Amino acid sequence: MDLKNKIHRQEYLFNCINAQKLLPRILPNVAKQLEINREKKQNMQYFVEHKLLELWDMLDRYCPQSIIELGSGLSTMIFAEYQKKGNFCEIISIDENKDYQDSVRETLLKNDIEFRVYDKIVDNDAMTVRYDYDFKDVEADFVYVDGPANTIENHDYTCSDTFTILENADLDVDTFFVYDFRISTVKKVVENSDRLKFKFGHPISVSGRHHSVGMTV
Repeated sequence: MDLKNKIHRQEYLFNCINAQKLLPRILPNVAKQLEINREKKQNMQYFVEHKLLELWDMLDRYCPQSIIELGSGLSTMIFAEYQKKGNFCEIISIDENKDYQDSVRETLLKNDIEFRVYDKIVDNDAMTVRYDYDFKDVEADFVYVDGPANTIENHDYTCSDTFTILENADLDVDTFFVYDFRISTVKKVVENSDRLKFKFGHPISVSGRHHSVGMTV
């Protein structure tokens, strides 16, 4: 590891430790649920607090009025907290697992989130996953991509819904995309979408893996 990467990793680890202290102060409900998840052996990664605060900062910076969330979870609580601040925002949360999504919904108090469940479609030849939905009637200025589950037999499948949403995006409206551990998806977007203007809002690297990448259309 060269000096630059070593310094970057040290700074990142410091930010992760600091985020563990900050999350309970800024988003106590989210922090409480995270601890419950950890007791159940979920969300065990040390960087989760940092990632959630990064997402919270992105919402504060871009002030979206419509959000599509692919993959429900703690991020859904972040979006609900954003609504509770008095921000007018339409939110659609999509997942392939109804039982899991129902458990997420139970953690929320008052919210106006529209929950949807669609089956996951896997194409092993193309190494892609997507939801069984065409997304033609859905528009958003903020898209959070954390689903469907894309690790299949230790392979990182591409989430092809990203490209469908891009094809249907209103070119007169900026759309901000955030990818959570979707390495192959980000690479495919970069390789195949030459009409896009990229903005890497918070590239965070852990051993060369970006877990939160922002991109505007």
